[in-house]
Amino acid sequence: MTAPFILLLIPIGAATIVYLLRRRQTLAVIIGFLAVLTMALFTGTRRPGGVPVSSVGESILNLRWEFFGQPLILNDEIQATLILVYLGVGFLFILTLPFPQDTIFIPATLVVLASMTAALLAQTFVFGSVLLLIAAAVLAILIQGERPGSTLASVRQLSLAVLAVPFLLIAGWMIDTVQAQFLSSIIFLLFGAIVILMVAFPFQLWVSSTVVESRPLVPAVTYGLIALLVTVFLLNVLIANPVVFGNSQFLTMLRVSGAATLIAASLFLLTAKSIGRLLGYLLLLDIGATVIALGLGGRVALDAVMALIVLRILGLILAGVGFGLIRDQVASSLSGDNQLDRCQGLAWRKPLGLALFIYGGLSLAGAPLTPGFAGRWALIINSQSPPGLSMVILVISVIVGVVGLLRFLAKTLSKKDTGSEVEISPESNASRIVASGLLFLGILLAFFPQLILSLSRMLANPF
Repeated sequence: MTAPFILLLIPIGAATIVYLLRRRQTLAVIIGFLAVLTMALFTGTRRPGGVPVSSVGESILNLRWEFFGQPLILNDEIQATLILVYLGVGFLFILTLPFPQDTIFIPATLVVLASMTAALLAQTFVFGSVLLLIAAAVLAILIQGERPGSTLASVRQLSLAVLAVPFLLIAGWMIDTVQAQFLSSIIFLLFGAIVILMVAFPFQLWVSSTVVESRPLVPAVTYGLIALLVTVFLLNVLIANPVVFGNSQFLTMLRVSGAATLIAASLFLLTAKSIGRLLGYLLLLDIGATVIALGLGGRVALDAVMALIVLRILGLILAGVGFGLIRDQVASSLSGDNQLDRCQGLAWRKPLGLALFIYGGLSLAGAPLTPGFAGRWALIINSQSPPGLSMVILVISVIVGVVGLLRFLAKTLSKKDTGSEVEISPESNASRIVASGLLFLGILLAFFPQLILSLSRMLANPF
């Protein structure tokens, strides 16, 4: 057996077992957590430069394997990223104990991990793109969960991937065959694939539907951990083609798309009618900032993009847990699409859930005194001087994000008596302890952002 084979076999085997035991939540969580922990430990058994830590079992640590005749190679460029994602997924699995998700959550996430791992290990561009499409199909199942009638967001997610893959395949063929005379066509094809896969303008409207229809921790997987793997896949493509990544037209198009995403998200945010859509538009603000960061090009882009996505994962976990406490434990007033005008008195009924949601949302918006501010600040100070229009829009979007959340908070602070309409489910001691710990962690990282920024630089250094 080789290293790539083991990294594919473990999640697929664990997903099969967990699916069969999906009704036994605790056992499913244990198996899923042990699987991703094993993957993280196994991936970390290599020194920089591809040398195994120990010569014992060298045949197992062989770094090359062929899958359907295609080479899969575990190299240094993706080692740190995979370890972080595996540990992050394991943390989410543990969170499903106090904050239950759909029974399909763990097995579907494991299958997506297997497919995305193979996509990153694939040395053939075409093969990696096909594996990316397989991961998107399973993500659609994860988003839909156990709600057969809730298919809009999952279908849109799959449709986007189906649309992006042909762009990647055509651009890859043109690059492999050295079609240099069609550089402008390659630029437009790769730009289209990137903005689709990163869900930037004009494909951003699908984000809010995913947040509204899926369970609270699903966005942390879809737009957080898996988005990090997708971004690394795209960065590998761009860095392998410096003619494209260094092209001023290509970078300008990315910055324009990111700025347009920020503008659209800001407008929608101020008119959001539900909690789910409010969170979706806050997530869009972070996506827009990430695309602008990618448009800076060079080392600045790599460091900024990694920092923003790692911070996004944290913000989505905080806001997702808070969203779950608000949405799932208020049986009547926040049912359906979670209308904002039915949230009067929520601050007095669910203060911990509301605090997590607000703080995670502020982090996604990049507000000061939150972890997300470190990513925005690093992006601004490393951008061109004087600041361009995209940076101005970025700053305004942070203000709009704060205003949108304050608008929501004002509604929840109202002491309107809704006791006759609302049935409040009691919170367990475990959920209170975990939620309090998450809030403390978020505040701690806000005051010590260098911990996250150092991690993001470590992820970007191999590139």
